[in-house]
Amino acid sequence: MKKFIKIFAIVFVVLLAALIALPFLFKDKIVNAIKIAANENLNAKVSFNNDISLSLIKGFPNLSLGIDELCVANLAPFEGDTLAYLKNFSATVDLMSVLKGDQIKIKKIFLDEAKVHVIVLKDGKANYDITKPSADSAQTTGEESKFSIALTKYELRNSVVIYDDRSLDFLMNLTGLNHQGEGDFTQDLFVLKTITDVKETNLVYGGIKYLHKVNAGIKADLDMDMKKFKFTFKENEARLNELYLGLDGWLAMPADDIDMDLKFNAKKTDFKNILSLVPAVYAKDFDAVKTSGKLALDGMVKGTYNDKKIPAFTLNLLVENGMFKYPSLPVAVNNMKVKLKVSNPDGVDDHTIVDLSEFHVELGQEPFDATLLMKTPVSDPYLKTAMQGRVNLDNVVKLIPLEEGMKLGGEIIADFAADGHIKSIEKGAYDKFNASGRISASRINYSSKDLPQTFLLNSATLTFNPRNVSLTGFDSKIGKTDMRADGTIDNIFGYVLRNETIKGVFNFNSNLIDANEFLTEEPAQPAVADTMPLQAFQIPANIDFTLQSRVGKLLYDNLELGNVHGVVKVINQQLIMNDVGMNIFNGSVEMSGLYDSKNIQKPLMDMSFGLKNVDIQKMVNSFETVQKMAPVAKNAQGNISADFKMKTMLNSDLTPVVNSINASGKLSIPQATVKDYQPMVKVAEILKMPQYKEVKVNNVNIQFEVKDGRIYVNPFDIKSGNINMNVNGSSGFDQSIDYKISAKFPRSEMGSAANEVLGNLSSKLGSKGINLSMADIINLDILMGGTVPSPVIKTSFKDLAKGAGETVKDELNKRKEEEIAKAKAEAERLKQEALTNANKAKAEAEAKAKAEADRIKAEAEQKKKEAEAAAKKKADEELKKRLKGKLKL
Repeated sequence: MKKFIKIFAIVFVVLLAALIALPFLFKDKIVNAIKIAANENLNAKVSFNNDISLSLIKGFPNLSLGIDELCVANLAPFEGDTLAYLKNFSATVDLMSVLKGDQIKIKKIFLDEAKVHVIVLKDGKANYDITKPSADSAQTTGEESKFSIALTKYELRNSVVIYDDRSLDFLMNLTGLNHQGEGDFTQDLFVLKTITDVKETNLVYGGIKYLHKVNAGIKADLDMDMKKFKFTFKENEARLNELYLGLDGWLAMPADDIDMDLKFNAKKTDFKNILSLVPAVYAKDFDAVKTSGKLALDGMVKGTYNDKKIPAFTLNLLVENGMFKYPSLPVAVNNMKVKLKVSNPDGVDDHTIVDLSEFHVELGQEPFDATLLMKTPVSDPYLKTAMQGRVNLDNVVKLIPLEEGMKLGGEIIADFAADGHIKSIEKGAYDKFNASGRISASRINYSSKDLPQTFLLNSATLTFNPRNVSLTGFDSKIGKTDMRADGTIDNIFGYVLRNETIKGVFNFNSNLIDANEFLTEEPAQPAVADTMPLQAFQIPANIDFTLQSRVGKLLYDNLELGNVHGVVKVINQQLIMNDVGMNIFNGSVEMSGLYDSKNIQKPLMDMSFGLKNVDIQKMVNSFETVQKMAPVAKNAQGNISADFKMKTMLNSDLTPVVNSINASGKLSIPQATVKDYQPMVKVAEILKMPQYKEVKVNNVNIQFEVKDGRIYVNPFDIKSGNINMNVNGSSGFDQSIDYKISAKFPRSEMGSAANEVLGNLSSKLGSKGINLSMADIINLDILMGGTVPSPVIKTSFKDLAKGAGETVKDELNKRKEEEIAKAKAEAERLKQEALTNANKAKAEAEAKAKAEADRIKAEAEQKKKEAEAAAKKKADEELKKRLKGKLKL
């Protein structure tokens, strides 16, 4: 016996060890199978926590699989959206299918805290369409899927499902969804038993909110025919708050079409049941409400639904002698009558008829009546409607208990009628379309917990005529904000009935808009942040509004805008600004351009800006984007002016997509001081010139261009103190820098270490007769790299010596040129001297020859004179002799 116990204990331990160890042996195999299946079959990014739990103990002899944080993220064109997120996914897997290694069979699935967001775009593209075509899968693997479904039970706990179908203008939001189903999916024919409960159901269709925070539930048993994919409703019951509906018939999906034959009706016929769908009534003490009156509600849906066709349908609602009253309130709502029929006999859209032949209610002693008839909604909508009555909001508090903190008052008067076809308006045949009357509001006041600032509407009137609707006397105030407006609205009936473009021209004026009164307070953040987060918004394609506005002061977060003015136009899913201007940051800004929301995933901004005398620090502290584009601005004090154009894609928070920014323009800085800018601090330290850790500049003009995530500046000049600099290069939004600064430094201002280098060089050269002291200006190139927080500066004392060497070289070249010039001058002097001597010798020789000739001539003249004198003397003597002889005779 002892031996048996010992053997049994050993066997038990071995089996227990196997139960614990086996899951780990197959864990990698299952994880790998999941990843392969996801990658081969889905056009989506699938991720999950790799710490997958596996156990044989929980579901022996099956294997229990658990995956946490399973996420299915969409790819383009839904990139950035998450189709599904599961906090926990667990499944029961057939162990033998794992051991065999072919197909892993899934028997049970449990989803906990799932969030599913389905989006269908206007063009019909859906973010749930993520499965790859079977042909692609076959080409990729040539094998069947590694998983097969053999479900007997599935469950969804505490989940959220959002279905946003923009092609149908349909939005459904299910919050707190719990659903479970049991049935043998391995069979072709079986019964599926389901239970569904939804804490809050919200449904909006065509811009109308049909269900708001409705608590819903469905208990349904369905006959499942998996071969025909046909599901027949057996015993079932649906609940919307207190309205209980029964559903009979079937629904089939043999291919892409959905065939159906369904009938529904209200199981309870008290007026109180449908009254529960009115949120304001159902929200508080509904069980205590006294009611009377009868309800009849039924309808059917029969036919085929696909992209081009709808089934025939009918909805009938009848309320007779409806009344409700809260015991604690003095006034009752009496004599409520509703007679509504919505029908389509054959599934042709244009054959839909909406006939509200009677709507009557008496709010205390004040009656209100309305009727509505709509036909041919597609080809040429016909509308016949009337509304008449007075609603004294001061009495609402006597009818319905308001939420804590809510206040409501004022008066609305309606006396309005319209009758005719929309095409009559489109053709300008206004005599064939009757529209007259007005709806006016006065003394409206409203406040609540969600809107702590009381909203006051002093007055507003809508006046109807066949051409348009005019808005006059709109005068309101909410908190400190005041608003006044007037204008006209065209094609309002075409907009409501056919989704055509509505047009309007408005004038808007306000002395103060304080947006801070409506912003949700957030915990303080340690870092400098942008203004409170914005959200990309889609502009409807069928709105064409022009708004001429003027606002004296606008407050938004830490921004204060003054004298806001300009024209804003909304058209073609664009917001276009023309000459919009404002005073901001102690200066002014003018801007024109557009915001394009056609692609809401990546909206487009294309703007031109004009900034005048804007305070740099105020701008930096308000916009983080400025710090990214110009990091030096954070360390700058002063004003700037700029003219530039900018085109960029935007993120969902309206911040620019950095690599998509294209911009160019001119920046002017009349006067500024840059202090403790790390790259300049590093330069000052290297040059031993601490005084230039703070740089003052005047009259700087910069031409710049932004592309590929970088800002490129054309070469520009800066003078700071006695230093002249020429700067060019670029910086990145990632804080990287790449600049070259060509600087001219007075030697008298350079640091001691730099001057010591130059002094030693000067002494060495002085012995050779070269005086470096003649070079008072030192040229130096500074290369800035790295990042703004960690700059890399490519210059040193060697660079200074090299710069000085260049100066010496210049001096040697200068002296060489001087010596050459001197030699040339001496040669020229000698040449001129020789020429002068030659000319002088020539002149002397000529003078000597002339003197000799003059002497000879003089001598000849003298001899001639002497000869003549001698001849004359001789002649005189002869004459005397003859006279003397004659006298003797």
